[in-house]
Amino acid sequence: MCTVRYRDGSLFVQHADGTQMHTSADGCEIRIEKPGYAQHTVRTNSGSDERPMSQPALKTVASRALDASVLETYLPDGSMVQTILDCVSRDGQQVETFRHVIKRSDLSVVMVDS
Repeated sequence: MCTVRYRDGSLFVQHADGTQMHTSADGCEIRIEKPGYAQHTVRTNSGSDERPMSQPALKTVASRALDASVLETYLPDGSMVQTILDCVSRDGQQVETFRHVIKRSDLSVVMVDS
């Protein structure tokens, strides 16, 4: 394993199997890469661009995440899947659910709840 800490505080780690991890200086973003596998990025505390509550449908994926974390998976076809913990209304009650927002390379978007 090789670990490099840069002057700005960011961190790079490479494991013997080729897995690479890049952590931002503030620790809010971790990117994980391994040859032959989809790249993942974990973002935390990313609700800085929150929209007014009067427009919940227009809120960004990051600002909807209940735990302020977004997992992004980058697929070989150019698509990206964002996974968040969100709150949805079922039978008149608010229920926590994992929501997957699939942003495809043909610019279509699909949303799937767990």
